Amino acid sequence: MSTLEPYAEITSTPRLPVEVCEKIVDSLEPSNIYGDLTYYRTLGSCALTCRALTPRSRVNLFRGIELTSRARFYSFAKLLTTSPDVAEYVTSVHVACDDLRLVTNFPIVFAHKLPRLKWLVFYGDLERDQVLPAHPAFYLAISTFSSVVKLSLYDLWFQTFQDFIDLVCSLPNLSNLDCTALKWKRVSEDPFKHAQYQHKLNLYSPNLDRSDLIAASRMFSAVPASLSHVGLGFSEDISEFLLDENISLARFPTLRTLIIWLSLPAKFPGYFWVPGLLLKITSPHVSEVVFKYQYDFEVKDFDFDKELGYVDHARIKEIFSRKLFSGLQRVLFVFRRAFGDAYGYNRDKKHGKLGERFSKMRNRGLLDVTFRS
Repeated sequence: MSTLEPYAEITSTPRLPVEVCEKIVDSLEPSNIYGDLTYYRTLGSCALTCRALTPRSRVNLFRGIELTSRARFYSFAKLLTTSPDVAEYVTSVHVACDDLRLVTNFPIVFAHKLPRLKWLVFYGDLERDQVLPAHPAFYLAISTFSSVVKLSLYDLWFQTFQDFIDLVCSLPNLSNLDCTALKWKRVSEDPFKHAQYQHKLNLYSPNLDRSDLIAASRMFSAVPASLSHVGLGFSEDISEFLLDENISLARFPTLRTLIIWLSLPAKFPGYFWVPGLLLKITSPHVSEVVFKYQYDFEVKDFDFDKELGYVDHARIKEIFSRKLFSGLQRVLFVFRRAFGDAYGYNRDKKHGKLGERFSKMRNRGLLDVTFRS
């Protein structure tokens, strides 16, 4: 006769390993570039759920800071005063506010308070015609951010080109510079003619999208010849830029990656500079060329066949078949998804059409296509 085993009381509830929970926390993402309340509230809840999840939640919560208003700006400054340990988690800061004085105040308020900051982003608004205020204290304070290696500047007015260069050269360890739609009231003289500015622009990855040609010319004449990554995007005639041997890509024998920004929908004149730029490359080390297509905000979709026709007219296939590009390992087309252009059928259809146009590169395993929202 069998007997029942005595009931063994469960003394602990089953649970996932902490490592798995941390992966779940890491997988959380905001729904837009500036984050959203749900994202931050979820991370805050994770931090308060148990002590084991608090460090990982704090890392994700404070890794990237978006200062999009005066209230956020000074709330964050207060937080660093009351909880200075938070600064250890901060690796990127985006300052995007209607009042450009906050951009000027940022290095003064946060000097020596963000020791692990790697990426600094300043947003402006060209339509508001606000000029970034320049003050000696601003450049002195920003020079204390020795950990910053990447600076991104978007839609900013500078009083002079000199002010822009002073900002770039003030960051002692800057190596990656992203510039999109920058303007200045006065070009001023070329600052790189002066000894104090020579050899200060130690960039290995400058990216200039919708940039002033004078700025592009001067910067390319000043960056080291050992430059290995470069990104360019223009919407105007750059014939003089391409003809000037002192500032062409021929100066960079170690160039490895070239990124080309193109706006959609495009007109063929907007593509004509692409082959001229590609033909200026003399580096045998180029292993990757990236075409980044960006939709205008008002565009919901575009004629993909027409865009590929522009690619044909630009002789891109012919250029890539030349011996100079025999070392290519990847040609990447990046499309930022248009509103209403769902993934799935449209994505597969576009991928297939690109493969048909670039069949040789596809057969060599070089062609890659990415769609991003």
